[in-house]
Amino acid sequence: MRIGVMLPHLGTEMSPALVVEAARRAEALEYDSLWVVERLLYPTHPRSRYPVSPDGSLPKMYARALTPIETLAYVAAHTSKIALGTGVLVMPLHNPVVLARQLATLDVLSGGRLRVGMGQGWSLDEREAAGTSST
Repeated sequence: MRIGVMLPHLGTEMSPALVVEAARRAEALEYDSLWVVERLLYPTHPRSRYPVSPDGSLPKMYARALTPIETLAYVAAHTSKIALGTGVLVMPLHNPVVLARQLATLDVLSGGRLRVGMGQGWSLDEREAAGTSST
């Protein structure tokens, strides 16, 4: 069995030191992987319901979120063995060629430790902010 953990890259208590501390601790405890999620923005009046919460509201922790690729690159520089994963990159928010280059670079710099999860997302607000179609 492989067990991974989400990095503390969300919320008001998040800090670079906390992210590195959590990553190093997980690696020392021989966890398999570290994971991050993606939030482009925190809409004050969202037009799309968050599908995971019963009332459709986005949890407050998402109001402050580090970006996934940069967070994993930072953690890669402070760890040596643990796998690094995205769960989930929202594809409509990215240019696919640029994203592929960024992910390939991160994989090389981390010594082949990158794991990538991708999805289509659900937020109309995020898609519009990224300049992609809302349909």
